[in-house]
Amino acid sequence: EHLAFMTANAKGRTEVNIRSLTIEERQQFEAAKDKEVDQWISNSVFKIVRRAGVPLKRIMAMRWILTWKEAPEGTKAKARLVAKGFTDPDLLTIRGEAPTLSKIGRHCLLQLACSHKFKIEMGDVSTAFLQGDKEEQNRDVYLEPTTDLRERLNITKEFLLKLTGSVYGLRNAPRAWYKRVRKDLEALGWRCHQLDQCVFLKYDGEELVGVCGVYVDDFIIAGKPNGKKWQLEKDKLKKLYKWGKWESDSFTLCGVRYLQKKDYSIVMDQQEFTRKLHTAEFNLPKNLYKLNGKSKLDAQ
Repeated sequence: EHLAFMTANAKGRTEVNIRSLTIEERQQFEAAKDKEVDQWISNSVFKIVRRAGVPLKRIMAMRWILTWKEAPEGTKAKARLVAKGFTDPDLLTIRGEAPTLSKIGRHCLLQLACSHKFKIEMGDVSTAFLQGDKEEQNRDVYLEPTTDLRERLNITKEFLLKLTGSVYGLRNAPRAWYKRVRKDLEALGWRCHQLDQCVFLKYDGEELVGVCGVYVDDFIIAGKPNGKKWQLEKDKLKKLYKWGKWESDSFTLCGVRYLQKKDYSIVMDQQEFTRKLHTAEFNLPKNLYKLNGKSKLDAQ
């Protein structure tokens, strides 16, 4: 027995059936696929190799995940090319755990921002997992391209893709991404907080210059709005990755909206999240909660 509950937001991330789309919508997804392949190429996460001599057990399957994504300019097609992680030959031996920003760590960061009169900003990294560390090249793992991916890469069935970087779907992709982030920030002089591995502090001598919280591909940063030292450190951080958007004053993370006022205090609410709950859909199977041929719901 189960109750299938889907918020309007979750519905937007439901996979798209390509057969049910119009010609125009299919064209949007074809363009989205091209964009995703470009990301794989620009991040150097694979190289094309000959199939001959590659053991079958070292070849992973892959697939496309197609969804509609809400954006400021409206709904747009999103295509994600992923490896089928459950076919990984090293599935039971590779480490996949990775920390994410805790609730107390997030609140600690926000309190520091208020107390020091820091301006908070939030940015999200584009295709973060493709920008993970390159330890994947030390594993002898290959991908079997989908038919349309072969066409896009102009290769025949004689060729495979050898993984040289982290991609979506891999068990160790979140770990590879976190390892790169921590290594990058520490190389710039950021200190990892002792109580939360996803909170980083930047000091200039004894003075706290900035704070940074990492929730997978979402970054919350804060520092003195007109501080030259902070502007320099912020610019260094922003040059590390390919970013989507940066927001200040007001942004949403994990269903919570954060609004920073002019006195640097921060107000949190879930109005938008609860509004979407009002438009949620309940999918009840016909035989759900049957009791002696009668619905339990009716019985009450």
